[in-house]
Amino acid sequence: MKLNTTHINIEKYRGLATLQEVFDYYEAALCSIADSLHEQAVQAEADSRLEDEIIQYIDENCYDSELSLQSISEHFKVSSKYLSLLCRKRYGVTYLQHIQNRRIRRAAELLNEKKYSLSEVAILCGYTNQLTFRRKFKSIMGINPSDYEE
Repeated sequence: MKLNTTHINIEKYRGLATLQEVFDYYEAALCSIADSLHEQAVQAEADSRLEDEIIQYIDENCYDSELSLQSISEHFKVSSKYLSLLCRKRYGVTYLQHIQNRRIRRAAELLNEKKYSLSEVAILCGYTNQLTFRRKFKSIMGINPSDYEE
């Protein structure tokens, strides 16, 4: 459960007051609290929509060799730190680990189809460098891509 704090400035009532003035005072305070909570709920919904859009964008573009934290940050006008925290929250791993895992899983699927060469698989999975592709494949799958068979 996440606890939020709300800062509300309510002037203290000084002096004597009628019962109606006391009721009016507390009604105004409650209205102020309700307004603040409503604004927080609206902002939380907007934040959630933005997070969903970012995650969808990452998932749709994860095989693009140009995809980077920087490019996503610029596209959505958010900080790379925010993106890193979002990836950690949604995927349980860093942005780079998530992208690499997705790319290598896709590479394994393509290699199983036996329709593509290693260099074609690397390119289709977002790698522009064969050596990097081979190293990442081996580090994640525990075997060279040329030896991979499921």
